Amino acid sequence: MVVNEGKGTDVSMIVNVKQVHRARTELFETGSVSEPLSRVVRPEILASWRRSAAFGAKPNVQSLPYQEDLAATGRLFEAAEPVLKALAESLAGLHAGVLLADRDANIVQRWVADPSIVRSLDRICSNAGFGAPEDRVGTNGIGTVAELGRAQLIVGPEHFADALVSFACVGAPIHNPTTRRLEGIITLSCKADAANALLTPLMVGTAADIENRLLQSATLDERRVLDAYLAAKQQHRLVAAIGKDLLIAGAKVTRLLDQFVDRDVLWDVVSQVVTASGSTRRVLATRAGDEVCVSCTPIHDTGRLIGALVELDESADRPAVHARRRPQAPPRCFQLPGENSKWIGALDAAARYADDRIPVVIVGKPGVGKWSVVKAMTGAEFDADTTLSIDCADIDELKPFDEQIRSTGTTFRLILIRHLEAISGQGLRELTSFIDKVRSTESPWIVATLCTEHDEVAPEQRRLMERLGGIVLPIPDLDDRPDDIPAIVRDLLARHPRGRAVHMSADAISELSRASWPGNIRQLADVVRSMIASRVGEITVADLPVDVRSRSTRRSLSTIDQLECDAIVKALHQADGNKVVAARMIGLSRSTIYRKIRAYGLDRDSAFF
Repeated sequence: MVVNEGKGTDVSMIVNVKQVHRARTELFETGSVSEPLSRVVRPEILASWRRSAAFGAKPNVQSLPYQEDLAATGRLFEAAEPVLKALAESLAGLHAGVLLADRDANIVQRWVADPSIVRSLDRICSNAGFGAPEDRVGTNGIGTVAELGRAQLIVGPEHFADALVSFACVGAPIHNPTTRRLEGIITLSCKADAANALLTPLMVGTAADIENRLLQSATLDERRVLDAYLAAKQQHRLVAAIGKDLLIAGAKVTRLLDQFVDRDVLWDVVSQVVTASGSTRRVLATRAGDEVCVSCTPIHDTGRLIGALVELDESADRPAVHARRRPQAPPRCFQLPGENSKWIGALDAAARYADDRIPVVIVGKPGVGKWSVVKAMTGAEFDADTTLSIDCADIDELKPFDEQIRSTGTTFRLILIRHLEAISGQGLRELTSFIDKVRSTESPWIVATLCTEHDEVAPEQRRLMERLGGIVLPIPDLDDRPDDIPAIVRDLLARHPRGRAVHMSADAISELSRASWPGNIRQLADVVRSMIASRVGEITVADLPVDVRSRSTRRSLSTIDQLECDAIVKALHQADGNKVVAARMIGLSRSTIYRKIRAYGLDRDSAFF
């Protein structure tokens, strides 16, 4: 990985410094960011600013929490120390410091190869013992990474605290390779004008190296529990391995287990089963009122109970594990385009919940089609006079809740709640109280949607979901069902007013199917609509947007390669396709960027020169 050591690095490809500074000033002066300025701030940064303000963080924060007894010891430090020491030495020309923080955003150790940066880092308390949680410091390269659970580059005025505005920080989370729990954060801090898009994949790769070392140093008990799990998985069993501080399971099994017991008390439940006399098979009640039959098999080491295998049994007398049922064709009203098993399984479950009017929360990332599923589920029930639709994004927490959403005396059969993720604090409490009040006199069917960015649900929203008593129905990402893209594209063409005037070549559809779609169906629909609006006849591969064609090469790339490819594409666009200028912008040599363009399949004469 080549990092730009040159002076005057152009950071404009990452952030419009002047405009972001104006937005930041407006936030502190007025308490909000106006619509025009909000567009120049990256969404994740704007969301972090709002969280920081809600937490009560101050831009002129004078002191940070300090713990004198924070020890640079333990498995995390032992795994990270040689990796981060070598990284700091390799970045000697960048005038940067490398930090290791624990999962609570407390700095454990610092490595610096350039003495010239030490005084600047000390001035902002970037040293062992100090904490940088987002609720105290605001948007920063440690606390924000801990909050989001993913890598984040924060440049100059994107920071919340005044003291950090002259810095660029890029942080990456370190997850336990066995449990996938957050173990810590690594952060690189340098001067803002040295920011470089390639620092993010560099830190992501460094975090992966540390995770590999953590895996190698896993305790013997963890390894034995992991071995037992892998052996059970080879038999294609629906199984999880559980220990006192350990849960190893796929996404499907984790979701099913979460339906009948909180993860924090899961080990207590399982250990009681495996240590009790008699059968280790149990029928456990789910939160939705169903029953799940599980079999628990203890894992021992020299007589000690170190874990257990928990298998969800599809052959039990009373199975209610819907994910094990073979998906059947959903009703006609559920014939949304796509035949992928994950998609059909979600529609099949939605149809059954609709038949029984079971409360349900539709969960998924932006653009996956949550509202389309809701409309398919509730079409037969929807009646404007007996349906209450609540959009949490439009709730004004300063106005009485009842006045905003209903008329006194109205009886509702169906309550639709959109954007649960957009409500918190007082608004969330009032919504919960309102739902309880309605349920005391009526029995409405409640269907809600919740948008998650990274498969995570905030604790406040999770509590409301539990209060609703609904089943959580996840909708798969489009990248998890690329085989459905041809059907979706044909459906989009058929439904568009101008769709009959154009058609798409097989090669173009194949190219769309190979591309990654972080914005899911919504992003794909935007691309298709833009092409329909400007063309007549056949749409070919050459007509596809260049960023779509570049993404079509990436399904087989590693995360680091994808990030590097993104940085190169962005630089090429910033430089109007000039490869020499783009190379200079991201700190690559001319020969290196040409080689990488060819390797990533970006060397298209129609796109770049």
